[in-house]
Formats: sequence, structure tokens, C-alpha cells
Amino acid sequence: MGEDYADRNAGNRLAREYTFGARNRLWSAREGELMLNAQFSQLDRAVWDGRSGAMTYVMGGLRYAFPPAR
Repeated sequence: MGEDYADRNAGNRLAREYTFGARNRLWSAREGELMLNAQFSQLDRAVWDGRSGAMTYVMGGLRYAFPPAR
């Protein structure tokens, strides 16, 4: 979680972001490993004239990592 307050000249009065994620190793062997990850984030902001907005997004990934060269 992060918050940022700004002065009147910056435009944004308050910006906040909340993020959490997880990673899971699905398969691991001599040949490498397969991993699954997911992340959820929400960003909201308020400007000095009273308006506000929010953005929510979810990211996911599937990764195969080769073993180190011997």
C-alpha cells in the first residue's frame, strides 16, 4: 500500500495504490520448473476540485524457467 499527498500545484491531491500477489510452483524437475503467478492492484486518486477516479487491474503469468547450464 502506498499513499502520496501533493500540493495544489501538482494537480493530484491524493493518490493511493493497493497491491497484492501470489506465486505458485506448479512443476519442478531437473529439466526446469513451471510457475504460475497472479497480482491484483487498485489505484485511486483525488484531485483538488473534488473529482476522483479509480482503476483496478489483475495480471497473471505462466513462466517456464530452464535449469542453469552445467
